[in-house]
Amino acid sequence: MLEKVKFGKLEILDIGSNEISNIDILEKGNFKELKELDLYRNKISDITVLAKAKLEQLEILDLNGNKITNVDSLAKVNFKELKKLDLRFNDISDRKALETLKSKYKNIDIVV
Repeated sequence: MLEKVKFGKLEILDIGSNEISNIDILEKGNFKELKELDLYRNKISDITVLAKAKLEQLEILDLNGNKITNVDSLAKVNFKELKKLDLRFNDISDRKALETLKSKYKNIDIVV
């Protein structure tokens, strides 16, 4: 159903606390004006879709409280406008991947 909705002018999408495990809709939708994406307290483990999603204007990405273990795919994304990335309360064990993120995005507030 959401595949048919047009998100072109949407600036804030808060779908936190909804037991979501799949975010593939982000790849299919047109989110080019989205500035804030709140996905906190869900069951998301796979975030590779973020590398394919069109999130050019994204400033805030809140992924806290999910089941994320790997953040390598985030290093492949070119977040031009991102200011805050919240990864708290996940199961990320690869500290090297986190350091890679922090070195790539020096001007972004990354909270882990």
